[in-house]
Parts: sequence; C-alpha cells; structure tokens
Amino acid sequence: MRMRIQKTSLMLLLLLMTVATVFAQSVTVTGKITDAETGQLLEGVTVAVKGGRSTVTDEKGSFTLSVVSLKEASITCSYIGYNSQSIRLNGRSNVNVQLFPAKSELETVVV
Repeated sequence: MRMRIQKTSLMLLLLLMTVATVFAQSVTVTGKITDAETGQLLEGVTVAVKGGRSTVTDEKGSFTLSVVSLKEASITCSYIGYNSQSIRLNGRSNVNVQLFPAKSELETVVV
C-alpha cells in the first residue's frame, strides 16, 4: 500500500512539472530600432526584457529576443546618446521602436 502511494505521488509530481514546463515556454519578439529624427537604423542598441534576457541590435537595426509572456512583458531599449525607452508588448510579437536623441547642452566650457 505504501509503495502504491509513493508511485502515485511521484506520477503526480511529474505531471505537475510537465504542465509547468508547457506554460513557461517562451515566445520570440522581433523588431527594428531607428533614429526618430532621421529614420536611420541603429546598430548596437541594447534591448532588454524587464527582469530577464537582453540582446543587441545588428547592423540592420534588427533584434530578436525571447520572452515568457507577450501580454505582461515589457522591453527597454537603450543606446548611448539617445533617451532610453520602455515599451509594453501587449500581445505584439513585432515591435518597431524609434529612439530620440538626448538633448543636452554644456553649461560651461573650460579651455
């Protein structure tokens, strides 16, 4: 009897682990990053999932990234000289982002 309970418990545990794995599968998000003012494709932009993985855009401004859920995930795009931008995916698997150049002026110049 005890052996039967152990086998049943083990089978139940394996079933639960399988179900959890199925629900945790990732989805691929793709997109392009461009300069908002010139439309130029930006290479080397860091694209990161909040609390997860990150990648860098290629020479065509394209990126591919895996996320767990398209509904709840958000990505952050950052690049030197540009304002960072966070975007909620809201079910979208293709996201095109325009980054705006950071405007900054020097207050004093020392020569």
